[in-house]
Amino acid sequence: GFKDVRHSPEEAAAAAAKGFHVHRQAQAQRARVLGMVLLSFDATYGLALRRSPDARLACAQAWGAASADEGASVASMRELLGLISERLLAAAKTMGEEYCWRRGLVGQEDRGIEPDGGCIA
Repeated sequence: GFKDVRHSPEEAAAAAAKGFHVHRQAQAQRARVLGMVLLSFDATYGLALRRSPDARLACAQAWGAASADEGASVASMRELLGLISERLLAAAKTMGEEYCWRRGLVGQEDRGIEPDGGCIA
């Protein structure tokens, strides 16, 4: 069976602090590794890797329009993941605003009606 182990508040705080420290160490190591992995982009910001996402739109929005004159470029995996995440968050925000607008929940606070349904105006 299970032992009934009770920890003092100090022991519980120390265990939580240690767990947090281990988690942050793992995050730092992951960021360091992803920062060392370099990806080669062609002139249109395409990746010549099997199963790689089409990141051309996200790259173009962050770095400007692709130019065939500039040729290939290199960026870290961490940077690419950041660009894609930023693009997904922007798309989700836009879709959420459209959803709220379609439900009639955006702009109603002007008429004294509180928005509901988790929509943020």
